[in-house]
Amino acid sequence: MMNRSRTLRQNSAYFSVEVDGERLLYRPGSQNAMHLDTIAALIWQMCDGTRTADDIAAELSSFYPDDAGTVQGEVLAAIENLFDGDALVHEAVGG
Repeated sequence: MMNRSRTLRQNSAYFSVEVDGERLLYRPGSQNAMHLDTIAALIWQMCDGTRTADDIAAELSSFYPDDAGTVQGEVLAAIENLFDGDALVHEAVGG
């Protein structure tokens, strides 16, 4: 389960590639791939071990102040999907 107060980082077992203008995440040796829309691709890039889910949601929702609550909810849902898909992991405590 994702902890919104812990920093997130990309799971190093996953690779991001662009195929025909679409961003995909895949794990070699697995038959699973995830399509990333524009926001999910940005979220993936932002998960560098320095931000929490709440940090990312607040940062992205600040670009849409009139819809900040909706955007924040959508961003958190996208982060949860990436986390549940094992593409994101919590940064190790102290690291």
